[in-house]
Amino acid sequence: MTTSAPDPVRPRARLPRAAAFTLSEVMIASTIGAFVMIGVITSFIMMGKSQVNAYNYAGMEAEARRGLERFGEDVRMASYLTTVSPVRWPNEIKLTIPNAGDSGTTTVYYYYDTIQKTLSRVGPDPVTGAANTTTLLISNLVNCEFKRWQLGNNGLSSNDVGTDQLQLRLTIQKTAVTAVSANNLVVSARYVLRNHKGNTALP
Repeated sequence: MTTSAPDPVRPRARLPRAAAFTLSEVMIASTIGAFVMIGVITSFIMMGKSQVNAYNYAGMEAEARRGLERFGEDVRMASYLTTVSPVRWPNEIKLTIPNAGDSGTTTVYYYYDTIQKTLSRVGPDPVTGAANTTTLLISNLVNCEFKRWQLGNNGLSSNDVGTDQLQLRLTIQKTAVTAVSANNLVVSARYVLRNHKGNTALP
């Protein structure tokens, strides 16, 4: 009779432990990720502000250039100049310029609206010819000054009759919604009154 001893019980193989992060590792990784996200968001916001400021500055510069070109065309043609005219606004000038279609003259006003912060032109439209047309030239103004110059006296002119040059100085400011700081643009241009005859014989 043959007998066999039972096989000894073999111990079960242990399964490998599942890989996991400890609580301290998770907290450290979360802190580092938060700092990275703050840096990315801050850089994105700064880039957005820079782009908005650049856009505003370019827009203000283009608007100022168009307004100065329109102002310069009238000043160079003006035969008479009046800087004291309290009919509309305290800071206003009146120019007498030749008509486009005949040998007559017409009056053009440039005034700075201190409430609306705008520089406007009142007179015949240079394109359509419609009379008494109010055209907004420049907005977002902080300051607007008209200065008279006389070449012979080497300085500012004391009256309209002796004025040889007319200077327009503008300070434009525009604040973006997403930007904290404001853009400031200072523009100054001086024009020669080529056809100025003085105001001794106003038409």
